Amino acid sequence: ERGEFQFAQRGQPLVTGKGSGDYDLATQQVGGETALEASLPGLLREFPVPDLSADAGTVKFSGSFAQKDQRQTLTGNLVLADFTGGYGEFKFQNYQASVDYDVEVKGNEVQLRRVALAPRQGFEPGGSFDLSGKLDLEKKSGQLTYKTVAVNQHALRPFLAPFLAPRTLTSVSLNITGAASFNGQGETSAQTEVELRDLLVKDPENKLPNTPLSLKFAVDVTQRQAVTDLRKLSLSLTPTERARNELQVVGRIDLSPTNPAPSALTIKADALDVTPYYDLFFAKPQTNANAAAKPSSAPPPVSPGPE
Repeated sequence: ERGEFQFAQRGQPLVTGKGSGDYDLATQQVGGETALEASLPGLLREFPVPDLSADAGTVKFSGSFAQKDQRQTLTGNLVLADFTGGYGEFKFQNYQASVDYDVEVKGNEVQLRRVALAPRQGFEPGGSFDLSGKLDLEKKSGQLTYKTVAVNQHALRPFLAPFLAPRTLTSVSLNITGAASFNGQGETSAQTEVELRDLLVKDPENKLPNTPLSLKFAVDVTQRQAVTDLRKLSLSLTPTERARNELQVVGRIDLSPTNPAPSALTIKADALDVTPYYDLFFAKPQTNANAAAKPSSAPPPVSPGPE
């Protein structure tokens, strides 16, 4: 069976779609496909969302579904194309993002064969995010692996702009790899490595150094009930004249309500100098108003009276 539909308001199409499906009586196999396309500005005019605005943009979806021998397979693609608008203080210009998924369900088990996000700024790729794993909904357990590849300024600039203003993000490269697992007995573990390179921000006052910053972070932690084993936590920042900027933490924390074992943490760091990072995100650039408000360097007048 095949079908098409269109939803319009005041003569303007908002959502169009088409789909098809089939059912095999002999094998009891079910399958279907669907495709949708929607105008984001039109949808928001009819169904406003707080803090979300769109001057341009299209949402497209295509997906398929199949069922055979109590096994369901879902694959599809969701695309936000040519989005110009904003959400609160986050502003987007010709921003694009696509999500691809490939999921298999059998009983209470969900296999995430691939879930991938690829952002883009105009024609400039912004890197990729990938997730895969397995979930058991009955046992409340699962294993997940995740990674990002070359996530750059084109993907992150709209999200960092409110925190950097009036500075602008020039370049950055972010790579993350990791794995996590959990179960219904309260055991959770995670191993993650983060590498950030070539972080460079343009300062309209040209007061920030034109030297890219970097960051490396790694953690290996396990939690069993109220006991947390921190096998590894390391942080490396760009060295400065003041410090090597390396931090190492290991230890165990027991928060059991009764008979807790002694907790201990070992922290090693010669010194940490986070001044360059503070200047990027927290230090406010001097404005004319701030300069005018600066106190005069001349000593204040001394009024007559007793000491």
